[in-house]
Amino acid sequence: MADHMGFFDFIKSKPKSSKDILLNRWKITSNGTYADRYRQDEIAWRVFANSFEIWFQGIEQRTGQSLGRRLAHASAESEEFLLSIGGVLAKPRGRVPSNWIGASKDWSSRGLGKIQLLEDDDEIRLIVNNHPNGPLCAGSLAANWECGTGQRHRFRWSESVGQGLVVDLTLDDVIIPKGKKSELIWRDLSTSTIITEEGQDAFADLEFLDSGYWTIMGRRSLFIHRDLLLKFEEYCLPYLDEIHEGRSDYTWNGLDEDRALWWTAMADSIREIFYSAGHHIFVSKTEDWLRIAHRHLSHDGLGKISSVSMSDNNGGVEFTIDNTLHPALLSGTLLGCWERAYGRRGKVILNQQSSGLKLKILSLNEIAE
Repeated sequence: MADHMGFFDFIKSKPKSSKDILLNRWKITSNGTYADRYRQDEIAWRVFANSFEIWFQGIEQRTGQSLGRRLAHASAESEEFLLSIGGVLAKPRGRVPSNWIGASKDWSSRGLGKIQLLEDDDEIRLIVNNHPNGPLCAGSLAANWECGTGQRHRFRWSESVGQGLVVDLTLDDVIIPKGKKSELIWRDLSTSTIITEEGQDAFADLEFLDSGYWTIMGRRSLFIHRDLLLKFEEYCLPYLDEIHEGRSDYTWNGLDEDRALWWTAMADSIREIFYSAGHHIFVSKTEDWLRIAHRHLSHDGLGKISSVSMSDNNGGVEFTIDNTLHPALLSGTLLGCWERAYGRRGKVILNQQSSGLKLKILSLNEIAE
């Protein structure tokens, strides 16, 4: 009998495939966001890899800033926080990444690629194969190396076509506080993380590749934790002066000037990406917006709208936001939907109220009667 129990225990403990881990880890909740089940339901954004890259570059263009170093440091700090949560996936231990089984599964289920050690003598050098974004992966890798070795390191990275991402680390005796969870500056109406059955539909066209990434509808996809986005925002705020490119058709009531600039850059960059994708948006009645928002927000984890009403006769619409990954990403995406539907420019007005966030989208110009 003992032998039989040992056999069944082996069957039960058989490691899950990378695809199983991906599907078990990320769950769409009833509030239109993805919960990371392996990191205490931390919220994350599902985004196509090339869209994230274009979005990041769009923010750089709009702010007139080079933001790679700030994204890398935000990534390192956020990764340290996520590793401190623990959970299902084992933390890195030691100096041999090929032994970091938990970290490997973590990276592949986020779509970040594969880590490989190149050199650990006078210099510490690692490579990330199939990386989606240099700063994002360099910062995350540095935090994993520090976790594995128990020592702080400075890091720098270089990218070249066909060579992957090379990260160089140097021992550093600086004392840096441990990464902590970022606080929201807006109020979500719902904090429910009830898992919905529809989540399986969001992965209907999933293809998992052994190279440390996966695709949806043939397009490489990533999961980016909200905590990283918030830390990135805080790193960038002190350096902003104005919007240099793009549009400024956004009013963020209640925000200070620097954060309003940042939210405008975030929102306008994602608006442009969405609009350029050529989605067909049809609105025949007000309630259609609930369907549109569900498809273009909730499937990517950007949030949920609880109600919608028309505010004028020119297509103006007001949304009550139940929950959001980030108000700027939601607002920019919805403005892109509105402009695809009506074929003209709109503007965003966001108000924070005790009942949650209220978002208005109005025609930028008066329509002649």
